[in-house]
Amino acid sequence: MEVIKATRTYVMEHKAEFIEKVRSATELQQESEAKALKKRLAREQKRISELNTLIKKICEWEIKRQVV
Repeated sequence: MEVIKATRTYVMEHKAEFIEKVRSATELQQESEAKALKKRLAREQKRISELNTLIKKICEWEIKRQVV
């Protein structure tokens, strides 16, 4: 309970500084999440490309098999 009171007092006395700290922490977290999502997107796009290549080869093999 004392921690909550101390935090409240700090926030009330240093409102602008507290807001900036929260904003900065939120920004860092969002940047980290965005970086992770971009990495995941690149990995999944690569996998989609690999699957498309495999599907194309299977279709080509099937066509060649039907011709012969």
